[in-house]
Amino acid sequence: MSEASELVGGDGKSQRHSHRLLDLCVVAGLGPARLEMLLKDLQQNGDDAATVSPEVLSVYAPPFIGPQSARAGPEESGAPPGLCHGSARPPSQGMATRKGVDLCGIPELCFPDGFHLDMEGRPDSFHFLVLTDIHGNREQGVVLRVYRELQEPQDTEPVDVYPRPRAPVAICLISKFPYYSALKDCLSCVLPELRACDQQEFERKVRELAAQLTLVPCPPPGNLQLCFELGPIIVVLPPPGDVDTPPIDISLHLPLLCFSPSTVLQIVTCLLTERRLVFVSRDWPLLTLMTECFVYYLRPLPWRHPYIPVLASSMLDMLMAPTVFLMGCHSRHIHTIIELEELVLVDIDTGTVVFPQTQELQAPPLPTAITEEFITSVRRLRLHPELASASLPICTSLAAVRQRDLHRRQQINNHIQRIFLQLIGSLLRDVSKYLNLKHRVFIKKDFLDSREPASQPFYISHLRTDLFHCFLKARLNDRVDAFSRWEMATRPQTPRLNADPSPTGHSSPFTSDAARTSDAHMSQEPSLAASLTSHHPSDPGHTGVRVRPTVVPRCLYLPPLPSAPLDDLSVSLFYTKLVVDITRELEGVGGDD
Repeated sequence: MSEASELVGGDGKSQRHSHRLLDLCVVAGLGPARLEMLLKDLQQNGDDAATVSPEVLSVYAPPFIGPQSARAGPEESGAPPGLCHGSARPPSQGMATRKGVDLCGIPELCFPDGFHLDMEGRPDSFHFLVLTDIHGNREQGVVLRVYRELQEPQDTEPVDVYPRPRAPVAICLISKFPYYSALKDCLSCVLPELRACDQQEFERKVRELAAQLTLVPCPPPGNLQLCFELGPIIVVLPPPGDVDTPPIDISLHLPLLCFSPSTVLQIVTCLLTERRLVFVSRDWPLLTLMTECFVYYLRPLPWRHPYIPVLASSMLDMLMAPTVFLMGCHSRHIHTIIELEELVLVDIDTGTVVFPQTQELQAPPLPTAITEEFITSVRRLRLHPELASASLPICTSLAAVRQRDLHRRQQINNHIQRIFLQLIGSLLRDVSKYLNLKHRVFIKKDFLDSREPASQPFYISHLRTDLFHCFLKARLNDRVDAFSRWEMATRPQTPRLNADPSPTGHSSPFTSDAARTSDAHMSQEPSLAASLTSHHPSDPGHTGVRVRPTVVPRCLYLPPLPSAPLDDLSVSLFYTKLVVDITRELEGVGGDD
C-alpha cells in the first residue's frame, strides 16, 4: 500500500491543490536481468514456478519540462534505464517522482495475484486501485497489464515452448480524482501501439502519454464537463456535483446487476452500522468498482475508515486488523477469510452475503416502510441496455455509440443517486427534531424512543458510528450539503422561494420527491430517460408526478493535446489556447460556438 505525504509531485506547498488529471505514472514488472533468470528457469523446469516479486521500473511525474536534462531521453539525461534498459533502481535525477512517496506496495497491487509469465495467450487487462496515505487522503489508480513477447538472451538456447512466453508489464496511472473510465480510455487509446513497438519506443510512448495527461485540467464543481481528443475517441471528464463530492465516472448500477435489492440493502445496512466488510470476486476490477459504488451510495455520509478495495495475495494479514474496514480480495481466498471472526463476507460472483454466526453481528432490519419503498424503486429501474435502447435507432459511428453510452450512464446514475439519497434521508430526517442547537446537544434517548421497535437495533448501532457523528456535526454546524438540500426540498407543504414549477402533491418518497429535487448535472434526453424507469399507472407507489428536467451540461472541448508534450513551446501554446477557450466559456461566448 503506498503512503504519500504529498498529493502532487514537486513542491508540496505550491502544487498540493493542483487539479491536473494525472499525478503520477508508475511502470512495474521485472527488469531485464530478472527476466533473464526467469527465462532460464522456464527453460530448465518448463514453467515459471519460481516465486518472483515485481518491482518499480519507471516513474513519471510532473514537471516534464524545464531544464534540458529533464526533457532529454534516458541516454542523454543519465536517467535510470527503466523498463527496457536495465534493472530497476530508486527514482533519481531523470526519473521524476513525488516527494515523500513510498512506492514499495505499488508493484504488488499492480500484480495482485503475483507475477507470472503468460503461456496461454491471456488478453491485456485493466483493474483499479484506491490508495490511501497516512493522513487519510485517497488517490485512485488505473492499472493496465500489457503482455509483451519475452526476448530471449543471446547466450541461451531458444526455449522450445509454444506459444512463445510473454512477460506482463503494468502501467499504473494515479490521480487524486476518481476518473476511472477516463483514464481507462486513455490507456486503451495507446494500447495497440504499446503491443507492437519495441522496448525503447514503449518507454517513450508511456512517458509522452503521462506528460500529456498532466496537462489536462479537471473540471470544477458545477455544470461544465471537459472533453479532449486522444487518438480516435473523445474522452469526457464529468464534473463533481459540488465541492464536497467527488465526480462520478463509473456506472452506479453495477451492484444492482449482481445483487438483489434486498441484498444491496443488507450491504448498505452493514456499512451504516460500520461492520468489517470484505468483498471477494474472481475479477479484480469488480472489487474496486463495487466498493466504490457502495461508498457513493452512502453520500453525503463519508466513509473515513480503512478502505482497500484490492488486497494483493501478500497483504491478506490486513484482514486481521482489529478495526472497522472495507476491503476486497480474490475469491480464491474465501475459505481462509471465512474462518476469521466478525467479518461480513460479500461474494460478488454469487451475489450473496455471509454473516458471522453471532446474532449480534447480523444486519439489523431497517424501518419496514423505508425498506419496501427502496426495493420498489430499485425494481422499477431498467438496468439492462438492451431494454433501455430497444426503441432507439442504432448508432453508426464509434463517437455516437460512446455518446449514447455515456448519456445513458449519466441518466441512470441520476436515478440511483436519488434513490439512495432518499434512503439515507428517510433514515435520518427526524434527527433535526431532536437537536438542541443552543447547547449543541442531540437528545439521543428521545430519538430512539420515537423509532419503531423493530428498527431500534439499527439505530442503536448507527448512532455509535463515525458516519453518524459526521452527519450530526454537519447538522449542528448548519452545513449545506446534499442532505440539507434534499431535506429542504422535500418538506411537505412548505413554500420555498425557488419553488419547483412542476406539479406537486403527495407521492412516494423514493420516486417523485427525490426526482424533483435532484441536483444532478447531466443531460436529459426524453426518449432515453423514459426508458430507464418502468412505471405502471396501476402501481400504487407511482403518482404520475413529473420529474424535473435535469440541467443540460455544458461541454468545453480542450485544445488538441500537444504531440510533443516534452517541449516547452508546445506546452506553452496549449495553455495559451486553453486560457482563451476558458475565458470565452466564462463570458458565455464559448458555450454557443
